[in-house]
Amino acid sequence: MNKPINICEYESLAPKYLSLMALDDYTSGAWDEMTLGDNRTAYKKYKLRPRMLVDVSQRNLSTKILG
Repeated sequence: MNKPINICEYESLAPKYLSLMALDDYTSGAWDEMTLGDNRTAYKKYKLRPRMLVDVSQRNLSTKILG
């Protein structure tokens, strides 16, 4: 199998690598699972945009975290 490339593919492989306790913790949420739903909605906002046929001779791999 190829390496997973998205969250759904990683989730489908999780039972093979996680203990049942860790898997239950990951796949469920407390109370009415509001935070779990909010997190899934938040991740859907972000898309990766491939940059093809652009000059990559001058690359900048820097990033800002927390401002």
